[in-house]
Amino acid sequence: MTDVDPLVAVIDEGWRAVERRVAAASTAADRDPATVRVVAVTKGFGPEVVAAAWHAGLTRFGENRVQEAETKLAAAGGREAALYAEGGFWYDAIGTLSSAIAASPQDATLRGERALLLEQAGLSEVAAYDRAAAAR
Repeated sequence: MTDVDPLVAVIDEGWRAVERRVAAASTAADRDPATVRVVAVTKGFGPEVVAAAWHAGLTRFGENRVQEAETKLAAAGGREAALYAEGGFWYDAIGTLSSAIAASPQDATLRGERALLLEQAGLSEVAAYDRAAAAR
């Protein structure tokens, strides 16, 4: 059995509680919980907390300064793309994901994330390529 970082465990517990609240509120509003996007605000927290949050399953982070976000997200596994997408920087988001896919072409999660971005940008035909590659 592996040891779990206590910070990751605390964040994971809180995150699961948030997911339950989102699911309950979504159900009450007759909305699909999968359509709700929760963004963890990282202002005031160091890279070690952001990395712990990433390991606990959070994937969307918000920061008001791009330079701080890049440092923190690098500690969380280099997942800057979610931050760029949340900020509306589609070119940067797609570029970041494309670089990650080039480094790990078999990563279906990365391809799925890029397909979502491409669809949101109105590029459904291009997104279909990533969806097909992710399914292989």
